[in-house]
Amino acid sequence: MKKQKIKIKGIPSIIWGEASEFCVLAVHGSMSHKEDRIIEILAAAAGSKGWQVLSFDLPQHGERQGSDALCKPQDCAAELKEIMAYAQTHWQQLQLFAVSLGAYFSLLAYPDEALEQALFLSPVVNMQHLLADMMQAAGVDSDNLKQRQIIPLDNGQTLYWDVYTYVNEHPIHTWPHPTMILYAGHDYLVNKADILSFHQKFPGKLTVYAEGEHFFHTPKQLQKAADWLSEMLK
Repeated sequence: MKKQKIKIKGIPSIIWGEASEFCVLAVHGSMSHKEDRIIEILAAAAGSKGWQVLSFDLPQHGERQGSDALCKPQDCAAELKEIMAYAQTHWQQLQLFAVSLGAYFSLLAYPDEALEQALFLSPVVNMQHLLADMMQAAGVDSDNLKQRQIIPLDNGQTLYWDVYTYVNEHPIHTWPHPTMILYAGHDYLVNKADILSFHQKFPGKLTVYAEGEHFFHTPKQLQKAADWLSEMLK
């Protein structure tokens, strides 16, 4: 498949597929990158329907590993807006595909943008709950975090006071786009109750893959994701 590497405001990006008036913005998840297998699968499914794909590396991922930029919600939401501004000048119609944490960043950045629809794979839709779970597991409360500001965790993650305050000050109230969700029955990270609550509040279709995990990585799981994308993409 044709791949054109570009930079958007310094952000390493790729345009997948042949020239078209239509594009799917692809936002990868944590520990992923703009050329991950799931993005390749998306590009193939989108290309068969005449859509290009625009993917890019979030801070601390892909070509941006080791950079000074941190993968914080407030910063990633700002970057997603830069990507959207570029996309709006190059394509007439846009869809959104986002994975895990990338879905949360998209919820922050794109509530008011023109999107044909959104497709979310294992999406983080309630970051407040996820942070609370992380803090409880680490034995950290808000007073500890406020005092220390930054707390590295044994699992390689880091808690930040500015992220904690930002997340709690920016709950997701608005999301008008039709949203198709593929959720795994064995998702260890995202609470099913949060997915159901989001689905009930906002329009769309929820598909639960009983045998799946949060990270779709086995051949069978990836095939399920490919089938779902082929069905749901416009």
